[in-house]
Amino acid sequence: MRFSPIILSLLAAVPSALAALNGRCSYGVKGICVKTGTCSNYGGTSSTGNCPNDPKNVKCCSDIRCEYKGQVGSCKFTDECGGSTVTGLCPGGSNFKCCLSGTPKTSNSSGGSVKTIPAGYGTAFSYMGWQLITSKSSPQYKLRAKYGMNFDSKGFGKINGRYVVAVTNWYGKVGDTLKIDFAKGQSIDAVIGDIKNQNDPGCNKYGHMNGKCVLEFVINKNGGFTGYNGVKNGKTAYTQLPWLKGNRVTKITNTGHLSF
Repeated sequence: MRFSPIILSLLAAVPSALAALNGRCSYGVKGICVKTGTCSNYGGTSSTGNCPNDPKNVKCCSDIRCEYKGQVGSCKFTDECGGSTVTGLCPGGSNFKCCLSGTPKTSNSSGGSVKTIPAGYGTAFSYMGWQLITSKSSPQYKLRAKYGMNFDSKGFGKINGRYVVAVTNWYGKVGDTLKIDFAKGQSIDAVIGDIKNQNDPGCNKYGHMNGKCVLEFVINKNGGFTGYNGVKNGKTAYTQLPWLKGNRVTKITNTGHLSF
């Protein structure tokens, strides 16, 4: 069979339109096609429809922050980087690296981000057992391995006196430190110990339950909390921190990063 020049030119264009695992995202989106779990572990943002040549669990991962010797950068393909590159800090192949622009690390390592939570959001508070993090290659596990799995008297996970929490990657990545402000005047210091999966049903950039659950505390699953080890009518975030009732998160400030 002979192909006309027009058909041949169309066939030649197909590979650039279809992404491949560890390849560039399609349709002009800046990012890399990796498994959603990998993207979450690296604190990136997954988007649907930009890796059409891959399985359903492979999506476009973008906005992946990286850090090297006091400098904050982002993971990019090497030909997209206008600065220096560092290997081993990003997912994907050898041509996807941490791109450093020479910007020094500041107290707000996530771009100095201050995230304001709209009215009606941040009103619910969930929890997860710290023991459920079992993947030794994940940043969640590595953070815990360095600082220890320590709980306060109420059963909340703590690192250097900070609450260990799970939030979406809109607020930062695993190891980032946060100042969390509440509507009734309270504030707590926290560290991100896990990332909420924004691909879960009902999860948006603010959090789960369509943004109502911004903050998830990391707790001792063996400490008598409802839902673990068959416990009913046991501890909850509200029984342990009564001031959470009728309260809500109003602002989350990224204040830095713990090395691990």
